[in-house]
Amino acid sequence: MIFIHSSDTDGRAILGRFQTTSQTNYDDIDVRANVESIVEFEPKLESFTEHLADLKSAQSRVYLLYAK
Repeated sequence: MIFIHSSDTDGRAILGRFQTTSQTNYDDIDVRANVESIVEFEPKLESFTEHLADLKSAQSRVYLLYAK
């Protein structure tokens, strides 16, 4: 999965919360979501095209986006 978030306080908090809640233990085996990439963007960014072009070659099929 690729996690895309704004670089403000809320965006970083959401990332931390996601990382904490997405991992669990089953029979003493640590299980967590496999995050291939984390992309942080500046608030009020006009275009996100370059970031998306970079992600084109990623193996992930799940993209999580947090924007305010």
